[in-house]
Amino acid sequence: GIFAAHNSGSPEACSEWIKKCKQLTNKPFGVNMTLLPTMGPPPDYMGYARAIIDGGVKIVETAGNDPKKWVKVFKDAGCIVIHKCVTI
Repeated sequence: GIFAAHNSGSPEACSEWIKKCKQLTNKPFGVNMTLLPTMGPPPDYMGYARAIIDGGVKIVETAGNDPKKWVKVFKDAGCIVIHKCVTI
């Protein structure tokens, strides 16, 4: 399965969710990082990316805005990246 990093509330909490998933299963799982437009300060995307990478997650789903920058970050860390496009 895949869980959304932002639903955890913070990069630190995302790290805890990753640890919890690893305790619950020895199967692969992924983390979604949705790149949302925002009227205020954007989420700490780099913090979430670090939590995902440092947590050893190898499957990352991006969604929302242009993922180009993040695809490189995740691929450089050895992750498989899937970008979800809901419309063409």
